[in-house]
Amino acid sequence: LYKISEVVILKRVLVLSDMHCGGASGMLPRDYYNADRDLHLQQSHVQEMLFEQWENMVHSVGAVDAVICNGDIVDGLNRKGKGKDIQVTDMMVQCDIARQLLSMIDCHRFIFTQGSNYHIGDNPSCDEMICTMMKGEWFGHFGDVMFDNITMNVQHWKSYSKNNHGGFDSMMGDIDQLRLQGDEADIYIRSHIHNFKYSGGSNYLAVATPCWKGMDGFTSEKSQKRPDNGYILFNIEGSDYSWDYNIFKIPKYFFVKHRNY
Repeated sequence: LYKISEVVILKRVLVLSDMHCGGASGMLPRDYYNADRDLHLQQSHVQEMLFEQWENMVHSVGAVDAVICNGDIVDGLNRKGKGKDIQVTDMMVQCDIARQLLSMIDCHRFIFTQGSNYHIGDNPSCDEMICTMMKGEWFGHFGDVMFDNITMNVQHWKSYSKNNHGGFDSMMGDIDQLRLQGDEADIYIRSHIHNFKYSGGSNYLAVATPCWKGMDGFTSEKSQKRPDNGYILFNIEGSDYSWDYNIFKIPKYFFVKHRNY
């Protein structure tokens, strides 16, 4: 008797977060039009650059097996910013902007987590509404996603810190606690802090994802540090994986006034 070897097919997983659609510095397609509202929206210079990079991502990445949308896909009413820097306050329009952008990606499996309450709400949750629009899989605040023998633990929200590492130190502390209590995963995906960082050990990886948003009034008040924008791509095959990322920053002159005396 001959044993037939199992064929393991490579799975490609794209990870996105913090698109903040509907915000003045969040994602917006070129020449956006909403037929239900008869609404046209034009891009700012920041949104033009973000969308150009989005198009580059779609063409560069090509077909993927899954897209993980790890929260804050829309900007919501932005209660922390008291509604400032919102481009459109209609939540259905914000969700439709996200739907149009995600539909550009060559993929038939979309996985969503819940973003921060002050952006996307919880009853209803705009992230969950977009999940429904995309016929996606809803994981709520956190969950484990299995690809072959690789487990990804996904969660959006992590408290922000004023130290140089943002919320990353706090994130790693939480992951250490999960592992101590036996909740182990191969890959931990966290978002919210708009800065790309990664760490881990011999048998796990922890990543804080980049965002798709420029600076706004609220973040400018806290720091001059510009967000990390971009995406992460995992290639998973059986019990092995590799990963890559593309990170860019919107130039400082998009946000800063220059004066010569």
